[in-house]
Amino acid sequence: MMNRHKRLNFVTFSACVNRINKVKSVKEKETVNSYFVHCGGEERETGYMEKQYSTVMVEPEESEGIELGELLAILLSNIKLIVISTLVAGLLVFLVSAFVVTPMYTAGISIYVNNATNTNVNTNKIESADINASQLLVNTYITIVQSNRVLNDVAKECGSAYTADEIKKMMVTTAVQNTEIFQVTIENKDPKAAANIANQVASAALKKIPEYIEGSSVKVVDYAFVPQAPSSPNVLLNTAIGLMMGLILSVLFALAREMLDTRIKVEGELESMFELPVLGKIGNFAHITDKKSTRGYGYGYGYKRHHEQKTKETMKEKEQEGREKE
Repeated sequence: MMNRHKRLNFVTFSACVNRINKVKSVKEKETVNSYFVHCGGEERETGYMEKQYSTVMVEPEESEGIELGELLAILLSNIKLIVISTLVAGLLVFLVSAFVVTPMYTAGISIYVNNATNTNVNTNKIESADINASQLLVNTYITIVQSNRVLNDVAKECGSAYTADEIKKMMVTTAVQNTEIFQVTIENKDPKAAANIANQVASAALKKIPEYIEGSSVKVVDYAFVPQAPSSPNVLLNTAIGLMMGLILSVLFALAREMLDTRIKVEGELESMFELPVLGKIGNFAHITDKKSTRGYGYGYGYKRHHEQKTKETMKEKEQEGREKE
């Protein structure tokens, strides 16, 4: 009876020690210590458990993130997919930019703003106030050039091929920073039409602007010329962007597919998950190219039956030959 009681105490002590190794909070530690003392443990044994607890608590936790080596291994295993996807994306963007998208041509003019119609003969230099006034007038002139009254005159001069609203959609006006010059650009699929419309805008601006703003004038710095090359689309830039997008998307797809794949492919994954050695594994038969071998176990069983049937036929033939001799 005494031996049995000691055995129970030993079992209780072992169970408490195993439980203390799994402690994760101070509150649970106190609960386990109280349980251990209640089961018959002594103070020195409780101290031993606290020592074990403190040892367990300082152990660093293993990180579950993907290391750089694993990341490179994933990319290398999917290198064909990444390369093909990148090239296909770049090729598609190139074909669309070169043969599907309509090329557009841009022609532009530059207009200088002056805040006085005539130069003062008593003034030998340009005053800073005049320059500031001219810079302030730039935005006003841009608004006048974009008005329907000016654009209607431009449409008439172009032979009514385009309406005022259509010309406004083609036109972009910008002020050159810290100068008295603003630019007007026209974008059209016909390079000659783009240059013609831009020059007609310049002519209309010279006639209409003095009617609205007295004491000021404008001068055309540059007239438009027929562009020789399209301004858009930029085939090289679009192709480079397509290659980059294909590379990024293919890499993200490869990583996502690998992270969402829960299958175990190598024995190292088993060892890291369960911390147990691998006792055996089944070989890979994918490399077998013999047609007979690819028939599997069914072929082996059929071969065995065929061999037995052949043996029986041979034995029957021998028996028949023996009877004939007799």
